[in-house]
Amino acid sequence: METSTQTVFITGGAGGIGSAIGHCFSHFGHHVYLLDNNPNVVHVAQEIKKNYGKPTYAFVADVAKEHELIKAARSCIDTSERKHFVVINCAGISVKGADGLATTPHNMSTKQWELVHNVNLRAPFILCREFLPVMMERRFGRIINISSRAARTYVSTVGIDYHSSKTALTGLTRALAGDYGKYGITVNAIAPGRISSPMTDNANQQLLKSTLDDIPLKRFGEPSDIGNVAVFLASNAAAYINGAIIDVNGGIYMT
Repeated sequence: METSTQTVFITGGAGGIGSAIGHCFSHFGHHVYLLDNNPNVVHVAQEIKKNYGKPTYAFVADVAKEHELIKAARSCIDTSERKHFVVINCAGISVKGADGLATTPHNMSTKQWELVHNVNLRAPFILCREFLPVMMERRFGRIINISSRAARTYVSTVGIDYHSSKTALTGLTRALAGDYGKYGITVNAIAPGRISSPMTDNANQQLLKSTLDDIPLKRFGEPSDIGNVAVFLASNAAAYINGAIIDVNGGIYMT
């Protein structure tokens, strides 16, 4: 997947999928900026830099707090040595009850609804808004939103807050793709199925087993399965892919 060296800004960089995306991009020689509210993101960045020897940076910041997200984005733009940017909106949350099951709509608080939408939808919009002007100026940009199978079909393990936020994220993806393609910017989304990660491992075990039985490949995905697709979408090989939702789910959902 030949491409010039890029600056890759990844939210949710301390998580299973986010850190794997960082590893995959650094492996191909790109400069990586990781953002997460978990201080462990600093360790992840150090590990990536040690493994691949490429510039890797970490921001400890909360995507739900607009000023923190903007500060990190502008720092990346101002300090990057590479003029081509890739933005990956990976940070996401799904709130579960003590039993590992999704919160039902009639028991869901407005606070929970707003938090999930702030992280899963509002933050990607804010981050895109910060990077788009420089992408337009340089006539190049790659935006990759990490959506979900829950944006494609009903998934019993997540709540209505997660469903609606990820469905809206695919709408944001298509709208941006339509508006900014003329500037050489592509905007696509990856819709993972069940991926082994800290966020998904706390789900109800009976539901996990049921899900595994329904996957034709008979395994859950690995974070690197998402990272490799992200690298492809940012590469020259995917230059004509725009506004697409790429399903990476082992065949449990097929369009």
